[in-house]
Amino acid sequence: MSTSPAPHDSARPAPATPAPATGSAPAPELLAPPELNATAWTRASSRFLAKALSEFAYEEIVEPVPLDEGEPDLYALRLDDGTTLTFRARRGAYDSWRITADSITHEGRPLTDPFAFLLRARRLLQVDGATLGHLIRELSTTLAADARLDHTALTAARLAELSYAELEGHQTGHPWLVLNKGRIGFSATDAARWAPEARRATRLPWIAVSNRLAAYRGVPGLDTPDLLYARELDPETHAAFRAALTALGHEPDGYLLLPVHPWQWDEVLLPLYAPAIAAGPSSRSPPTVICVCRSSPSVPSSTPAAPTGTPSSCRCRCSTPSSGADCPPSGPSPRPP
Repeated sequence: MSTSPAPHDSARPAPATPAPATGSAPAPELLAPPELNATAWTRASSRFLAKALSEFAYEEIVEPVPLDEGEPDLYALRLDDGTTLTFRARRGAYDSWRITADSITHEGRPLTDPFAFLLRARRLLQVDGATLGHLIRELSTTLAADARLDHTALTAARLAELSYAELEGHQTGHPWLVLNKGRIGFSATDAARWAPEARRATRLPWIAVSNRLAAYRGVPGLDTPDLLYARELDPETHAAFRAALTALGHEPDGYLLLPVHPWQWDEVLLPLYAPAIAAGPSSRSPPTVICVCRSSPSVPSSTPAAPTGTPSSCRCRCSTPSSGADCPPSGPSPRPP
């Protein structure tokens, strides 16, 4: 996977800004995103168009033909309306294509707009109207993320000094997937808070899930839940989680502790698993999800993540509506292997 492009607008990462609060007015960064300017957008669009053409040609969705005009590596592609794209490209291993972004022209004029290409090549790509609408949405979202990455790009020397997790925030995405940041279901606020290029360290909530609903599978070295807990939760926190289950009248070994991404909890788990959460503790129907621990607010990317065992206040929303007991502090975000 490729890393961040060469720096243009900025040689430093964007300063950490608080993630916009749900229900509040949009943050200034959302009202006027600094990366959404004509220069950054054109640069990202030009690179994207070259990548899209390269991947479509490799997959033989389109079939450019070489031009015999005395110039090496010059190709042409006829569009739906009979007009022609021309560009320079190098062929690589396994018949791959590497198209030079600034060589793409349409009827002799430079072309950097991938939206214009999609509209002129819809039949060539065998895309119907409904699918085209979805493609345009995902394309716009991908380009917005690419513009942000470009705006905050670092030099190769700076990238080499970053940790694994920090480097992930500068990755440009899968090199072969064209619309690799479509993120269906993400709003602009979600992207500013949760996307990798947002680079916001976050403490994850933990929930306890009945083993009637959940089963554990781990990679070698994390073969059992206890091995995972020992890595992600300090002993005091783990013991406190078990004590919270016991206090509610449940056998701790009958539950798995599961870190949950806040976006997934809000958008997927709470709506879809509402019956399991609402079941409540009873002799007839043991609860499947009994406790949601919310940890401290997100830690800005400029602040080092708190070490294992650092307390953070959270509140436990248990399956009984009358229960509002304090729950133990949650652990830090899972660390990469």
